[in-house]
Amino acid sequence: MEMNATAHLYGGRVDFISSYQYGTTERIFIYAQEDWLWTFEADKIRGITGSWWDGTPFNMRFTNNPWQSEYGPAWTRVAVITPEPATLLLMTLGGLLSRRRR
Repeated sequence: MEMNATAHLYGGRVDFISSYQYGTTERIFIYAQEDWLWTFEADKIRGITGSWWDGTPFNMRFTNNPWQSEYGPAWTRVAVITPEPATLLLMTLGGLLSRRRR
């Protein structure tokens, strides 16, 4: 039986991300604006910071269990999804139109 996992993170508070997976198909998708950055400590990737698509900030730390070294680091499972400029424009226009009074 194949055991794959996928997480889609769109917003909210996420303090830590850990991944205990063997395969390469497991992914953690983070939907962030283009201002996101990896955070480093001792020349190693230790987390990610940025803004969700709605503009609220986030700061997540990756945790790796040193006793489970056969698993790859959590950051190797992360895929950051940034909206295209056209998508941002449509989201902005939709927000403005939804606020518009008739």
